[in-house]
Amino acid sequence: RYLQLQQDHELLFDLLMTSLEIIAKALKQVGGDYVHEWGARNRLWNNVRVQELIKFMDLRRVCFDGCSLGLRAASGQYIRKPWVFYTTVPQLITRFQMATCDCPPKTHVRCKGKDAELSAYYTWKMTDWINRSFRERISEVSQVILPTVTPEYEKLVKNKSRGWSSDRMLYSHSA
Repeated sequence: RYLQLQQDHELLFDLLMTSLEIIAKALKQVGGDYVHEWGARNRLWNNVRVQELIKFMDLRRVCFDGCSLGLRAASGQYIRKPWVFYTTVPQLITRFQMATCDCPPKTHVRCKGKDAELSAYYTWKMTDWINRSFRERISEVSQVILPTVTPEYEKLVKNKSRGWSSDRMLYSHSA
């Protein structure tokens, strides 16, 4: 059962990456921005296709810690949780590079159980910073008229995704 679930995850990842690669090509063609976020320890950062996407999109890395953005456990104690953005948005890099842990030793709790589940969500401070960064970026490029993306890219994505059947219940982890 575990092997089948792992194979399903890999298939879905491949399909999503194929779609993302098509979208990234269109995005780069029109000069659009891109942000990719995962936890800093996510093994997929080392995936060859992900690395190629980072290089193709000329993405810059910024590392930051959840505790510096108000990430707390249900107990109220801070959770450090290292995050990473790879992005073309310079305002995100400038803002989030300041968000590194400066907590005294032994002030964090482990990110596990219900706290790990809740840490998947952004804190209000994080969303405010993202929003502010995007507004600044939009203001910066608002004088540029971007071309529209042609429907051919949408058709490519739809054709690539036909190999995946949603009835496989990929996200059903119950026995």
